[in-house]
Amino acid sequence: MTNEQILKKAIEKAVGNGYKKILGDAWLEENQADCNRNYFILIFSHNFAKSFFKEYETHSTFEQYEPSKTYLNFLSEMVREKEPLKYLEKFLQ
Repeated sequence: MTNEQILKKAIEKAVGNGYKKILGDAWLEENQADCNRNYFILIFSHNFAKSFFKEYETHSTFEQYEPSKTYLNFLSEMVREKEPLKYLEKFLQ
């Protein structure tokens, strides 16, 4: 997938999981068309990540032995990636 396709599908997934388009449709459309500008603002925002990774969060009953994985863990992993959109792509399958 191209970066533009990944971004578009990631936005669709996040919106499907309850993400509110607080930046406005015009901003999202502009950035879907040009993935080289400012999409980091969106994909690294807590609100977006919380919605995008919603289905992958785990909540362990025994957190002291098995810590739960939250959207913050996924954000932390994505920050370390050279190509963060390719990281998101793994969760679009």
